[in-house]
Amino acid sequence: MKKIVNLLLIACLLLGLSGALAQTMTTELAKLDNGTHIVLHHDENVQITSVNSSASDTNVWVEVNDAVHAAVTLRIMPSEIDSELSLGDLTEEQQLQYGQMVGAMFANPEIHLDTTPSGNLYLHVCSNEKSDIDTIFTIYKGYFVELIQFSRDNFAQLTEADKAFCLSVLHGIEFIAE
Repeated sequence: MKKIVNLLLIACLLLGLSGALAQTMTTELAKLDNGTHIVLHHDENVQITSVNSSASDTNVWVEVNDAVHAAVTLRIMPSEIDSELSLGDLTEEQQLQYGQMVGAMFANPEIHLDTTPSGNLYLHVCSNEKSDIDTIFTIYKGYFVELIQFSRDNFAQLTEADKAFCLSVLHGIEFIAE
């Protein structure tokens, strides 16, 4: 019995040590006109390029990638709706209209409404084509925030691991009001 308890303690210590070794980093992606900061929490293996986050910018384009998965392009720009509304403020019908508008670019789109662990409502539109393009977007206080994941560099179809990486980027986004 003591051996089992000792083995469990060792396993817990090893799991705790491996979790401590994984660095979580925070990168500010943009400071919006309304004073909101958009940050991305990510692990140290993720690279962020093309960050354009000066206070006067209204359109931000960022590429998020690591050595394993298909890159994710993150785009932030003013939306066409009222500057104080977020996706969750819209009716279900209006939310689906946005999904259909984005899905109109694809031949056989699938549209899903979901919520991130931090409570941000988002729409996921999947093309279901061989060239496989996914887009995930939300609206936050008048800003359109979109994540696009194209096929891999060699035009291979996106894998489930690629799609999970895109969702992890989405789940790492935080809106911080001043």
